[in-house]
Amino acid sequence: MQNGFNGFPFEDDDFVFEEILGDNNVSLQLSVFDEVFDAHVTFLQKLSGHEHARIVSRQEFYDRFRFGFCPETKKTKKIKRTYNSYDVFLESGREEKMFNYLIDEIQVVECVSQGVDIPYYKRNGHKEQKYTPDLIFLTIQGYVGIIEVKPLKHMGLDLCLDKYDAMAEYCEENGYLYGMVDPENSFTTFEDMKEFQINEELRNRLYLWYNDSDANLGMKALRKHMRSIKKSEKVTLDKLWLQVVAWVIQNRDNVGIKGYTRFFPAEYNELYRR
Repeated sequence: MQNGFNGFPFEDDDFVFEEILGDNNVSLQLSVFDEVFDAHVTFLQKLSGHEHARIVSRQEFYDRFRFGFCPETKKTKKIKRTYNSYDVFLESGREEKMFNYLIDEIQVVECVSQGVDIPYYKRNGHKEQKYTPDLIFLTIQGYVGIIEVKPLKHMGLDLCLDKYDAMAEYCEENGYLYGMVDPENSFTTFEDMKEFQINEELRNRLYLWYNDSDANLGMKALRKHMRSIKKSEKVTLDKLWLQVVAWVIQNRDNVGIKGYTRFFPAEYNELYRR
């Protein structure tokens, strides 16, 4: 059994499982938990905030987050699930898949939906906004994780970047793990996109187009060039669009890009509808 990763402060295995099993079952062989524990560790490694993580009691978790909360929304009908006698409201199949993974594979102690409001300001905005992340869970070690579920192709959207920044600041201040995750794509995270491989020629052209004063010509050139890469390298346009998303995420701090909604608005609208 692995007992910690990347400096993450797991407690001793005996302590971890005694809390779940109770004193009467401590004699059970911990090897039966190996598979679950490995999945647990692998997923937690994909989340951010390890250096700030702290152990939280169940009572603190109950006091801090809302249970059975269903905010008003214009979105599609919510999917209702019940966990530990509390209602969990999910807004999409992606959220349901993420919820099922946390419950069935990671076997978290608690999981609630939309349990806290995080204040934030949009870039160049002066009015405080409220952001409500999708899922909040408590691990068997006592760590809190907050997850926003998003398709990979949307992670470079201005609004998603604003939300990710707000979530990161809130979680690091409070000692929580956090992540923006796409469960439909191997549970790939926002942080994974920072390491996403980008076609070198496309990367170079993106830098040129970013500095092109004629945005319309840049858009037409982008379409044409992506079609040529698709043909020569036999990759799908969806994969190429993910490279554009990854490029924005990887370079937003270096070249001042906030999000590709303003960078390639027409192309983004096309991508968003796909």
